[in-house]
Amino acid sequence: MVNPESNFENSWADQARAESYSRLEFPNTYYLAYLDLPDIISRHVTGNRAVDFGCGTGRSSRFLKRLGFDIMLDVEDKRPVEDIFWSLSDYEKLFNLAGLVIEATYKPVGYDNEPFEWISEKEIAPWMIFVLKKIENGKN
Repeated sequence: MVNPESNFENSWADQARAESYSRLEFPNTYYLAYLDLPDIISRHVTGNRAVDFGCGTGRSSRFLKRLGFDIMLDVEDKRPVEDIFWSLSDYEKLFNLAGLVIEATYKPVGYDNEPFEWISEKEIAPWMIFVLKKIENGKN
């Protein structure tokens, strides 16, 4: 179904596409995004409950369940996806508005011994992973 005002096609309306998409795992650069998460989580997380906002296919929820997490809430975001390029300063402003501050930042890159032929991913991280914490009493 196409919305005539936006020319946005809802791929979820196509049952075959939706079912195929729901089984996606971690190919290519997604592999890098998830590769170090078990280690990052073990360093920064105490507890086993998670909330997945903008869950899409539930890929992150399935990943966290395999790590032993209980998914407390899976909030689907049906808005069209837009590629937005933000600077670190933009992220910091947003996090601050939410009462959060960056505790750690990870930029996973690819290595020669991995199952993909990387183009620039061995030098330039395609993802940034932020570990956030609450701002306590106005202090970081």
